[in-house]
Amino acid sequence: MAVIIGTTKYFSAEEVAEILHLNPITVRNKMRMGQLPGHKFGGRWYISEEQLAQAFAAGDQQTRPAAGE
Repeated sequence: MAVIIGTTKYFSAEEVAEILHLNPITVRNKMRMGQLPGHKFGGRWYISEEQLAQAFAAGDQQTRPAAGE
């Protein structure tokens, strides 16, 4: 279950793994290596809904061919 602090929703690594159809270990490793933005609270990794959307959009931009290609 997502954690809400103020108006910001945070997803655990396990929730992100389910959303992205990845293994939770892969998500934690990507957070640890800085490939996905994440924050560690109480021994668990979390990412805000906004950061997840931005990372998803940035990844989408990286995989699209440039205009005219």
